[in-house]
Amino acid sequence: YSVGPRADYVLKAELRDFQAELFNNTKIPTVHVRLTVRMARAGRQQTVWMRDFSARVTARTSTAPEVVVAFDQALSQVMAEIVAAAVRETPAPQRLIDGAFAQSVASAR
Repeated sequence: YSVGPRADYVLKAELRDFQAELFNNTKIPTVHVRLTVRMARAGRQQTVWMRDFSARVTARTSTAPEVVVAFDQALSQVMAEIVAAAVRETPAPQRLIDGAFAQSVASAR
């Protein structure tokens, strides 16, 4: 039993890559973050869209604090892309189109 508004959509993310990689005998790691994300209608779990989001960031040095900064930057890039996709690619819930929200928008015009 829940109290308050129900969600119209559920965003599910699966972490696929979260690693530091060394390429071509370099001593400076490149971090790789990749998530597979699925937006689904709540309740029915009908998929609205599903995509992979990934980023690679080369650390400034090979020290642990700089690698952590690179992970933070890569994850921030991925999260910003996910938020943008959610806003751009997820349709407005029908209740907002048919309900009081739509009426308040119409009366404001």
